[in-house]
Amino acid sequence: MKEINIQPHEMSLLRKILPIICLLVPWEVYYYTGDYSSGWGIKFSLFYANFDMQYGSIFVDLIKQLGLLSYGGFLPSIRTITWFLAAALCLILAIYELSREDIELKLGKNTIAAIFIACSVLSLISSMAVWNSSFKTIPIAPLFFAMGGYILLYAKRSNQEE
Repeated sequence: MKEINIQPHEMSLLRKILPIICLLVPWEVYYYTGDYSSGWGIKFSLFYANFDMQYGSIFVDLIKQLGLLSYGGFLPSIRTITWFLAAALCLILAIYELSREDIELKLGKNTIAAIFIACSVLSLISSMAVWNSSFKTIPIAPLFFAMGGYILLYAKRSNQEE
């Protein structure tokens, strides 16, 4: 594998845009079939859009979904809670990176990389929690989070070696 050379001045820009990219990309695409309806949807960081053949299109934000935890049972609650935790970490990370110069708390690249990897695991759990024969997902965000964490870990190692 060819090494990626990341310069220190490029790292600052990379740290700012990675959380924003992870907030903007679709986190998963899902489709479902059931006795009463079928459809598909796209889940983003803070909301999802559901396109149901029977009931039409609905858009649900993360806060509203958190209010429905007790209706779905255990696994849908795990799905929602891990989605919320990953989205909250990603949003906090984006706010931190965009206003890093004004904040006294300084997080290192390894810490940021660990947060990205945690977001990757949480979003993967969220995507796979309710996987069954009638509900399937194609997780996208875990790949972006894992790549971001890996790049930051690799850049840390690369910058230390120079």
